[in-house]
Amino acid sequence: MLNMRYGLSVLGLELSSANVAAARVRTERMIKQWSSLCRSVGHESKTQPPGNGSLVFSSCEVTRNSDLDEIVADSQPSKSNVDDSYLLCGLHTCGSLGNDLLDIFRRNSSAKALVAIGCCYHFMAEAYSHLPEATGEVAGDNCLFPMSSYLNSIRFSLGRTARMLASQSPERILLSGIETSVQSMFFRAVLQELLGRHGVHLGSLDRVGKIDVTGGIDFVQYVAAARRVITIPSEISDDDARACLADFESLKSTIAVIILIRVMLAPCLEQIVLLDRALFLLDQVGYLFGTPREMSTRSSLHRFFFAL
Repeated sequence: MLNMRYGLSVLGLELSSANVAAARVRTERMIKQWSSLCRSVGHESKTQPPGNGSLVFSSCEVTRNSDLDEIVADSQPSKSNVDDSYLLCGLHTCGSLGNDLLDIFRRNSSAKALVAIGCCYHFMAEAYSHLPEATGEVAGDNCLFPMSSYLNSIRFSLGRTARMLASQSPERILLSGIETSVQSMFFRAVLQELLGRHGVHLGSLDRVGKIDVTGGIDFVQYVAAARRVITIPSEISDDDARACLADFESLKSTIAVIILIRVMLAPCLEQIVLLDRALFLLDQVGYLFGTPREMSTRSSLHRFFFAL
């Protein structure tokens, strides 16, 4: 839309070549339907989008060591068309990519503004995580959480469970119905107890994953679905599952309360990540792009949309 509505030159970078191909197809469809799209949002109808800006998609891996000036220059058919400044925008900065994007912005003088929308914080590597190997966190060349000088000074750590929660959308959970989340978590908790009674203890890398409970499945069916994902001893019978469920049925309302508390805490945990990134930018005031300089930097948080 930045290109079609406002005529700005846009370079879209995406690691997956399949997503790049899909973006090109989607763009062609939007151009053909441009008049109806303009009318649907109340804008003046035009037969074609503005043509004074380029729109280029490229398959490219972006890391903290990426030279965006070089990537931008290579994407232009004519070197004379290369602008000396650009907006750095990340719409799906998964995991540590959000941190890497801030570091790229800090080092590139051509990037005059930054818009970064984070997601998938459970993939974000931490500097002070207690058990990085057990949780599958891999730092690699990524910028680690935390980034700000203050949270680094107190060696702050969230942990994988908190980062998983920070990635959840309260709106999606509430709109889809809290009953589904309660049933799913309750069955998962009872399954853990059932396995423990038979001497089975899941490792940190054992994942049951999402099992669909919206179809009204009972706990026996849930255990059967879990067998396809994790190793469950064959001696655990359906009667064992029913007996374990009966022992904890009275705690289901407690599980519901816990889920509601978790849902309300999710935005707070995400704000810790986002505020850390904002503080990192404020830490750079007077020393951006690798050289000391007098400048004023504005860093703020805005809610663009409800994450559904």
